[in-house]
Amino acid sequence: MAIAMAANSGKLPPAIELEFNGLNETIQAVVAGYGISFVSSLVASRFIRAGELAEVIVPGVNITNRIMLASHDPVKLEYYVRDFISVVVHNRELE
Repeated sequence: MAIAMAANSGKLPPAIELEFNGLNETIQAVVAGYGISFVSSLVASRFIRAGELAEVIVPGVNITNRIMLASHDPVKLEYYVRDFISVVVHNRELE
């Protein structure tokens, strides 16, 4: 993502020195000062509240990720899962 953003803005792409396959490892590396990364706001929020990470707002860039609910058999959803889906759909309609 950072490479594509740099290319679109005519800037040099960042040098990639370390690569991680796990989300937790990525966040811990950023907390330790090893650079920046795109991570899920749901996962990073705890670290942001603790002051270990900081959210960086990039003007003109609006990144949104869809959240998907997956189930093995949608016909056999438990009542609490159906209630959760109802709450999500209702709140989305309010936006």
